[in-house]
Amino acid sequence: MKNKLSSLNEGEMLFSNRDLWKLIFPLVLETALSMAVGFIDTMMVSSVGEEAVSGVAIINTISQLFTLLFTAFATGGAVIASQYLGSRDYKEACFSANQLVVISALIALPFSIILIPGGPLLISLVYPVLDPSVRNSAIAYMYPIFIMYPFLAVSYSINALYRSMNKSNVSLSIALLVNLLNVCGNAFCIHVLDLGAFGVGLATLVAQMVGTVIQLKLISNKKEILHIDSIRRFKPDRTMIRRILRIAIPSGVENSIFQIGKLIISSVIASLGTAAITADAIMCNVTGIFNIPGAAINTAVITVIGQCCGARKIRQAEYYSRMLLRLVWVSLLCSGIITILFTPQLVSVFGLSSGFGDLARIAVYTVVIESIIVWAPSFTIPSSLRAAGDVKFTLGIAILSMWLFRVLFGSLFALLFDFGLIGVYFGVGLDWGFRAIVYEIRFRKGKWKTINVI
Repeated sequence: MKNKLSSLNEGEMLFSNRDLWKLIFPLVLETALSMAVGFIDTMMVSSVGEEAVSGVAIINTISQLFTLLFTAFATGGAVIASQYLGSRDYKEACFSANQLVVISALIALPFSIILIPGGPLLISLVYPVLDPSVRNSAIAYMYPIFIMYPFLAVSYSINALYRSMNKSNVSLSIALLVNLLNVCGNAFCIHVLDLGAFGVGLATLVAQMVGTVIQLKLISNKKEILHIDSIRRFKPDRTMIRRILRIAIPSGVENSIFQIGKLIISSVIASLGTAAITADAIMCNVTGIFNIPGAAINTAVITVIGQCCGARKIRQAEYYSRMLLRLVWVSLLCSGIITILFTPQLVSVFGLSSGFGDLARIAVYTVVIESIIVWAPSFTIPSSLRAAGDVKFTLGIAILSMWLFRVLFGSLFALLFDFGLIGVYFGVGLDWGFRAIVYEIRFRKGKWKTINVI
């Protein structure tokens, strides 16, 4: 590796193999724990009934529309902080961190205030045809999840800051604690208090609140390269906020439109019946486990490429982008083979009836095969582009691809051509494939190399 790196002629490499391992391995574990929340919630609530599983899945789908906004804002802050760290401007890096954490909470709070009373109406608008028992479970689970948003937004931002410092082990430790509290809370609320879907949401809320308070205490430590000052003395800075929003808004719009498209597809799935809703929920949980390494590496891309671009080591940024892309592809192939082999066992954990289980297995097989082929370039390459500040192009392509292939073609395959749930996933595969081709072309042309963020 050293001979290959020395040819870049940009001085000392910012990240050794050891540095990348220290960044990525905790992220893999943290992503696994994050995925485990949804998996465990779904698995434990399955003891209440298949209607409860569908209700939890519906709220999780709606909730992603808003949590992706918080993720985008955290990503915007992480790009800015990473580039300041790469340029060795630690004072501005800390200032950006302080702005990010406080603004994250202020942005998330109105969503909670609006959604808590307006949630039932939102469910009716998105899912006009819904079994009453499924709707009741969704509403019960909804309230604690919507209350959680400000805590979740702050948590995402602090996690992003620790990853910018190459200290993903800290966010891993917090994720471990939050998941442990969540599992214990689920067991207590479901089996002792008999709260059903509401109990699952309540356990998730309490666990996240505890985790966020601890994170705020840790990131306030002045010994950290990135730290925040007293929140009570916070003063918004328009220039810094604009820099964060320059990255966050396009990513947030992309994520939101992407999730709106998913909601439309979710409504199509709901029209196919409870079996399709449940099978889709199981597929999301199982494939989430399969894609843990890929998702973790994509998160690391923001830190690595952001610091390279901040230090203006563009050839290193290009090298690491290709290296991490190959790593994602290899991880998808390995985890995909394992997932396909053990899909029957993974699906059986949810205790579904034979008809529901058969459809869930077919759904998993379809999405895993599509992911192995085209997921890596369609998600890892745009992560590199965003870290370099090339966010408007990724936004435009994502919107076009989502609505043309996933929404339009997916709906046609599912309803008009009568492929049902699997037809939806055909649209997903076309969406990923189109993005992969266009993003590869954009990366090769190199316009991202000339963009200045800070």
